[in-house]
Amino acid sequence: MSNLTISLLVLAATFSGYLIGELISRFLPENHLSGKSVEIIEITRALIIGLATLTLGLLISSGKSSHDSEINHIQLQASKTIALARILDEYGSDADNVKEVVKDSLKKQIYRDEVLMNNRNTIPDILKGTGINSLRPSISSLKPKNDEQRFLKSSALNVANEIEDYRWQTLEGFYRGIQAPLYIILGLWLFIIFITIGLVAPFNGTVIAMMIILSLSTTSAIYLVIELERPSGGFSTIATNNLKTALKILDGP
Repeated sequence: MSNLTISLLVLAATFSGYLIGELISRFLPENHLSGKSVEIIEITRALIIGLATLTLGLLISSGKSSHDSEINHIQLQASKTIALARILDEYGSDADNVKEVVKDSLKKQIYRDEVLMNNRNTIPDILKGTGINSLRPSISSLKPKNDEQRFLKSSALNVANEIEDYRWQTLEGFYRGIQAPLYIILGLWLFIIFITIGLVAPFNGTVIAMMIILSLSTTSAIYLVIELERPSGGFSTIATNNLKTALKILDGP
């Protein structure tokens, strides 16, 4: 289910909760919505609001941490790929074929990441040929002719190991995310909150407008959480932009 679909479901659930609360209030006896009854409704709402606020705050914090971690892995991978290409340049013309492997691997990775952004269900098929694993065998095939080339080959292998490690950590990030039951529970809490508002709120244009604004605000918070949990698949296009920048540098002089 896409980020936007989940957010729209939250929007529908919250605003419909308010309308259901208004509808229920029309059928309840007057003494059910006055005095002590209203106090209990407000206490219940305040408690659920506290739980929802705490949970949402923790989710945003967790999402921000996940977002920063994955973006950092991608940035490091892009910079290490450039460093690897420069080491191969120093090695000499014997490493030209390896440099082409580096470029080809990076192109395949960009393609795979873009596919994964649009459809995470393709992960098993995408991982059948990650391309990144071709770096070390290609570098290992080099035949150093002097001590300098032996040093450069060793350095290139170390950098390739780091690139592979960052790559697998990035791919692992595609599996991460908040579990569906947590979204369902949070959505249920928000639904109940809006029902309790509808029970005691008057039904007029001003209140309806405020409920729409409140629903949109709540939905935007949920959307933010989802996007932060999926830094490679949402509005954060920095994921492939860093890799594309690295590819342009490799293709340059």
